[in-house]
Amino acid sequence: MDTPLEPRSAAERRLVTLLSRSLRFRRAQCYANAQQAVLLASGLGAMVVGHTLEYCEGFAHLPMLAPFAHGWCLLNGRIWDPSLDHLGISIRYLGVAIPLHFIRETVARRRTYAPVIHLHLNGVGAAAVERTGRVGSAVDPRPDLAGAASRM
Repeated sequence: MDTPLEPRSAAERRLVTLLSRSLRFRRAQCYANAQQAVLLASGLGAMVVGHTLEYCEGFAHLPMLAPFAHGWCLLNGRIWDPSLDHLGISIRYLGVAIPLHFIRETVARRRTYAPVIHLHLNGVGAAAVERTGRVGSAVDPRPDLAGAASRM
């Protein structure tokens, strides 16, 4: 899926602005940025006012770079990447939406924001392995991504 370059609705822009100002997204913290955004939106009841914000995890591919492990959001079914949207370029994404309760479980267990798929594929949650098993071969649990592009 490519990032949409079409403008967001006024309501979506207000939500993105509210989340961005409240959380102050940091560089090289994609999992934390996206997970915090989804958790805050859930706490604010963003879903009730007509918005759906989901956390996704997988790989991102910027032009001229190899794909890399990444976390982002879907806002009303369209990609919103709190960590990379400021670049203003087309980015390709391959991944899955992670249910909110897995994010909460991961944060509670680790007491930090971390990749959810990697944690559950390493035996922490059997239900998550079942749910994310289809992308298991695309997930590289090692910190270095050497060869990740060839496995996509």
